Amino acid sequence: MSYFRLTLILVLGAMSILMNIQPAYAASEDLERQVISAYIFKFGNYITWPDNTFADSSSPIIIGIVEEESIANELETIASGHLTGNRSVIIKKLNPQNMNTDVHILYVPSGATKLLTTYRNAHPGAATLYITNTAAGLNSGGTINFVRDNNRLRFDVSLPAAEQNRIKLDASLLTVTRQVLKE
Repeated sequence: MSYFRLTLILVLGAMSILMNIQPAYAASEDLERQVISAYIFKFGNYITWPDNTFADSSSPIIIGIVEEESIANELETIASGHLTGNRSVIIKKLNPQNMNTDVHILYVPSGATKLLTTYRNAHPGAATLYITNTAAGLNSGGTINFVRDNNRLRFDVSLPAAEQNRIKLDASLLTVTRQVLKE
């Protein structure tokens, strides 16, 4: 995916959120996958991790994708030659057999929320951004949860989950969320 296309997708998505209109691509599963992937990648720009999270300033951000091959493949395309949070990115495809892999961002799709608990149990106290895509995503421990609102892709944020996971969310990210949970 070209940088221009990624930028266009993000701009259109942000405009639809801010203008409260239904985007033309709402029904397209391919485009929704691309938008979700672009958001996951860009979220790295809005996260501050604890000082000891990375070995040094050149260490990459590792994004783990649980049982969602199409999102992982899309993210690999986006990440090629691009930075998020001023770092290169490595995409890891996760499943029940390799949940011991350390990641900085973990995406857990609908239907795999039990693996979020598995991962959190395997990595207690890890500074990780947990992104979910299910109705009870924030209740399951997600920090950011994708939701469909009037045929639009939006996301909610849990500040207590961010604090528990030892990460800080940039205020500019909170301005484009559908809902921010503060308690």
